[in-house]
Amino acid sequence: MPGQPYQRHDSPNQPHLGDFLSTGSITARQGALANEQLGKLYAQVRPNAVALVDAFNYTDHYLGSVLGRYDGNVYPALYEEAWKDPLNDTDVPDGYQEHLRPLLKQQLKLSRL
Repeated sequence: MPGQPYQRHDSPNQPHLGDFLSTGSITARQGALANEQLGKLYAQVRPNAVALVDAFNYTDHYLGSVLGRYDGNVYPALYEEAWKDPLNDTDVPDGYQEHLRPLLKQQLKLSRL
């Protein structure tokens, strides 16, 4: 609407809803109805989501997921994958001593005032 400040109107179901609203492509009511309908459709698809994805025969590696494991060992797999991330190569991340530690010490001193 002209003369009004831009506001984000995105929702988890429609991450680009605000773009449609800000350009006047749809009304707020139409956006709300679409969001409501998406929620209903998601509820219908959800029970079959794993089977639908499995039907395409994508590997967990291709999907970048350790969650769809046939053996059910999701949490050990997540833990194992987390250790493969370069951020977990060391106990203390690069830059901690130089940047974060001084800030934390400064905050500790200020909190004692």
